[in-house]
Amino acid sequence: MSRTNSLRRGFTLIELLVVIAIIAILIALLLPAVQAAREAARRSQCRNNLKQMGLALHNYHDNHKQFPGPAMNYNAPLFSLTNSYDSDGFSVHYFLLPFIEQKPLYTRFHYSQLYNDNVFGSPTNRVVTRTPIATYFCPSDSPFPTANKGNCSYPVSTGPNTAWVNSAASNVGAFHIRFSTGLNDIKDGTSNTIAAAENVIGDNNDALYQPGDIVQLQAFPAGWPTVKPTAAQLIAYGNQCLGGIASHHSTSGREWVRSGGSITIFNTVAPPNWRFPTCHTCNGCSLGGATGVYPSRSQHTGGSHHLFADGKVNFVNNSVDLPLYQNLGTRAGKEPASLAN
Repeated sequence: MSRTNSLRRGFTLIELLVVIAIIAILIALLLPAVQAAREAARRSQCRNNLKQMGLALHNYHDNHKQFPGPAMNYNAPLFSLTNSYDSDGFSVHYFLLPFIEQKPLYTRFHYSQLYNDNVFGSPTNRVVTRTPIATYFCPSDSPFPTANKGNCSYPVSTGPNTAWVNSAASNVGAFHIRFSTGLNDIKDGTSNTIAAAENVIGDNNDALYQPGDIVQLQAFPAGWPTVKPTAAQLIAYGNQCLGGIASHHSTSGREWVRSGGSITIFNTVAPPNWRFPTCHTCNGCSLGGATGVYPSRSQHTGGSHHLFADGKVNFVNNSVDLPLYQNLGTRAGKEPASLAN
């Protein structure tokens, strides 16, 4: 009798299957929530990284009375060397190292040699510059699958211009090639001037295109302005770049030490996560040393985080008004531009 009662208290096969099905449904319902929570944490860390970068910029300014300039000729003898990756100088990010608690890494660098030198000293510069830096890396992104792990998710802004030339006419943003700026140069107000933003990191696989890869050899159409192209002009150029997508580089954000479009510099010519490819005019300029459209890109849905010159970080939507966004990229354009917090 007791044996029969014991058997009756057990699960039938159907009941077991129902329980398993319920557990599977609960897991299916729970998994998106867990993933969303993880992405929220990564997004928060990404925002904090930009805040740390903003603090470093201001600490640097307190010490040097100006911001570091991208591609500045800080070490003249190096610029006599031809065909070197260092021909465009060092990045803003390199000079911020002592201000993001990376002074030991900064002092290990052999400044008398090229940044990617693999012969001189121990450790070599190449070892130093391939060192991952958490402050420069968005946790929602993926690092390079090769030895080049010194990646950069946060390029500085050169404003709404496409010119990779050190001319005063194109020096309209918070940073520009071979120019240094200070707080006194930001006439539009630090709260209305973009200093840096997110970018996605490439996968070093030129065989497969992904958003953020740099399409090359696309000359600007006739009448293309150096500063603030219109929406119609951007669409025309974007469609042209789509036609050349087979020829691209997957080196976006490859190294924090190098100045170059889509490497450590972006422009506010096009809105965040522009639906067209990142694109430039050069053939073979894999590290972005050319005129082009280098928009901010992000792994986060709907837009990308932007650091402003006053140190605040705002999430800018992909649908931001284009003239407003371009105006926020200039530092002294005297345009009415303000982004709601």
